[in-house]
Amino acid sequence: MATDATTVTVTYQWSGRVPQTGAVLWSVTASAADGSRPRQLGFKVIEGQSSLFVSGFSAGQYDDFFSTAEMGPHRLVTVFPASTMADLGAGWRWHATLAVAGADIDRCTPD
Repeated sequence: MATDATTVTVTYQWSGRVPQTGAVLWSVTASAADGSRPRQLGFKVIEGQSSLFVSGFSAGQYDDFFSTAEMGPHRLVTVFPASTMADLGAGWRWHATLAVAGADIDRCTPD
């Protein structure tokens, strides 16, 4: 995960093949340092149809009008606006998860 003044970029890498049927979800769950204001930034593929999303805002609506995702055979890069995390303040925390068919199969936390 990398952040700057304008974007939050999440890069996932894996070995093996992505299932061609069912559901696969790559996501980052982030919250303020005290655990409040959680949200999920994710990319999901269900039966071959993909979508990029942000969910879990405590108030208001989020318009995802310039988020992007680029997927290759063993790599996914998602880019969200920095405003996605702006209200979390300094010291926000995160973890990434890969879920297949609704079961978490891998998890990553910052070093």
